[in-house]
Amino acid sequence: MTEFPAHWSRTVWVTSIAVIGLMLTIAASGLVIELPDAGGFMLFHLTILPLVVLAVATPFGVRGYALRGTTLHVLRLGWRESIDLTGLRAARVAPDGMRRSWRVFGSGGYWGYVGQFRRRDLGMFRALATRSEPGVFLTLRGGGVLFVSPDDPEALVAAVAPLIEA
Repeated sequence: MTEFPAHWSRTVWVTSIAVIGLMLTIAASGLVIELPDAGGFMLFHLTILPLVVLAVATPFGVRGYALRGTTLHVLRLGWRESIDLTGLRAARVAPDGMRRSWRVFGSGGYWGYVGQFRRRDLGMFRALATRSEPGVFLTLRGGGVLFVSPDDPEALVAAVAPLIEA
């Protein structure tokens, strides 16, 4: 298995720390602030919900990639997601990465760039990245496009090149 590290960008670090700090502050304030007649509803929303958000979102952060045979493993925080590259149509380094992309659904900095994005020249694509640029666009069998951001985009493209079907 060949691993491709993917360090977080400054934006991902700052956004993740800010969100964690905000959620912990909200949770702590729910324990400190006494709201008359608020009952369990406010306790839940001010204390428990922010902690649930942190617990649910954290495992989806991206920390790197690994290639084994025709499978790209996206290394998450605590698990890995496998993407079948059989029938890969194209792989190209994108120095501009996700520039000019719009987030349709997902995270644009909290634990990474994860979710569905749209770019005028590409249409819809899925991002599983630690930074918005540079990166690699992989065109999968069926036409789906995936954006990943290994530290060495050229090495990933070279590693998947034999998998590209004409």
